[in-house]
Amino acid sequence: MQQGYLNTKVSRILAINPPLAINWHKTKKGIINFSGAKVQVVFGQYDPSVDYSDLIERLEVLETDCSSQIISKADHNFKGKLDTFKKLVMQFVLED
Repeated sequence: MQQGYLNTKVSRILAINPPLAINWHKTKKGIINFSGAKVQVVFGQYDPSVDYSDLIERLEVLETDCSSQIISKADHNFKGKLDTFKKLVMQFVLED
């Protein structure tokens, strides 16, 4: 998310449980400057980074094509929710 905007071949980004507390200013700059089609951020409800998911929600109102989703009752590895996680990834990959 921090570097995607530097490569014109990157058209969409799917970030999974990103450590938003580390260098948020760089991540925010990367998302705002990203000219691709979409940035989607996925968190497990019990992942430590989910506490920072509101930062992504704030970017959504800046007219960026950035969104976040929290998979309920999932940890960092999506234990017990792998089917939900796989479905979400496949939807992103197959999306036009």
